[in-house]
Amino acid sequence: AAAGNGGAAVPADAASALGKVYTIYFPGNGASFNGLSPDLVEANKKALAEAAAALGAYRSLGARIVGYANPINPSRREERTLLAPLSAKRAELVAQLLEFNGVSRGRMTVSGAGSSKPLARFNQRGDWYRNRRVEITIIW
Repeated sequence: AAAGNGGAAVPADAASALGKVYTIYFPGNGASFNGLSPDLVEANKKALAEAAAALGAYRSLGARIVGYANPINPSRREERTLLAPLSAKRAELVAQLLEFNGVSRGRMTVSGAGSSKPLARFNQRGDWYRNRRVEITIIW
C-alpha cells in the first residue's frame, strides 16, 4: 500500500481507485451540460456516477476537482476575467453533483485552473471541447 495522508498507508482495497481520473466535459462558455451532444452528456453522467461510486466505496479517499477552460482570444485579460472564473464555476458544479450523490464536501478540494494544461492545441478547433473539462482525481 502506498503512503500518504499523514503517513498512514492507503488501505489495500482502496489502492486500485487511487489516482483514477474521471473527466467531465462542458460546452463553450457554459458551466452546465446545456448545449452538449447527447453522447457527451451520457459520458459525463457515467463519469460522475463512477467517481461517486468509487468515493462511496472507499471512504478514506478524497477527490481533487479541477476545472479548465478553452481560450478563444488567448490573453492575460481573457484568462483573468473569463477563463479562471469559468473553470472555477465548472469545478464547483461537479463538486455539487458529487455532494448530491453522497460524497462529503470535506473530502473534496475544488479549484479552477483556467486555460492551463490544454489537451487540444489552439489550431485544433474541433478538439477544443477536450479543454473545456473538469477532472476528478481520486486522492489519498
